[in-house]
Amino acid sequence: MRMRTVAAVFFVAVSLGVAASAHADHYYMEGGDPVRVEKDQPWAPGPAIGAAVINVVYVPIRFSWSVVGVVSSGLTGLLTGGNQTAAEDVWGLFRGSAQVTPGMLRGREPFRYGPWETGR
Repeated sequence: MRMRTVAAVFFVAVSLGVAASAHADHYYMEGGDPVRVEKDQPWAPGPAIGAAVINVVYVPIRFSWSVVGVVSSGLTGLLTGGNQTAAEDVWGLFRGSAQVTPGMLRGREPFRYGPWETGR
């Protein structure tokens, strides 16, 4: 019974998210300014489902990596006598996308992990 409840809640949440994303205008940030992504393809559920499945694994790993980054950059700042530049340089290695989006899988949005970037 509990598994059915969890499955039903998951199905409803995904259905609502898919419906909302199908009608939303899509933007990504480029240099601090929002840039509209043109819809040149009809919407398909594949990238949304793929992003959800990937995020089940990616988000916990990304969260753990972010915690390591916070601790590392904090220790760097502490051990260098409060050198903010050194701490920010270390933190830069841990920056990136918090989750994978369908736009990233379509190649319309950039995927960032640390100093690396893919996509647009």
